[in-house]
Amino acid sequence: MTALKVAFYCSDIAHEIIPRVPPGELPHLYAKRDIKRYYLALAYEREAFDFTPGEAGLICDAIQGIDWHAEENIWMLPGVVSEAAHRHGLGEKWGADIDVLTKKLRGQTLIRLMAILDAAERFLNIDLGTTEAKLKDVGLIK
Repeated sequence: MTALKVAFYCSDIAHEIIPRVPPGELPHLYAKRDIKRYYLALAYEREAFDFTPGEAGLICDAIQGIDWHAEENIWMLPGVVSEAAHRHGLGEKWGADIDVLTKKLRGQTLIRLMAILDAAERFLNIDLGTTEAKLKDVGLIK
């Protein structure tokens, strides 16, 4: 396993971290624990994905180039995918029914939308391999 040191300021979420830290304990250990929980939740949610390769590819194509740093934008994922798909002909490109995919996305919970977005972003960061292999690697398809 590669050692990686990550450091960041978290004033915007300090109000979430501090109540979880027992007196005398180090806040960074609890932030690390919570990040691990988040990644565990994403992995759990990926198990429930039921996308076709075309739908998964369309999602990845549709989110390309969008800044998703504002977490409140996660709820916009279904609309963003639908709009990009219609505007750029992604349904035809990927052989996917845009309306069926949009309905699937609109029925997801927030954590599942986060897992979909996370997997799609990871797909876009993989350089090598076939599209289908990359979609499997990130968990968007079985």
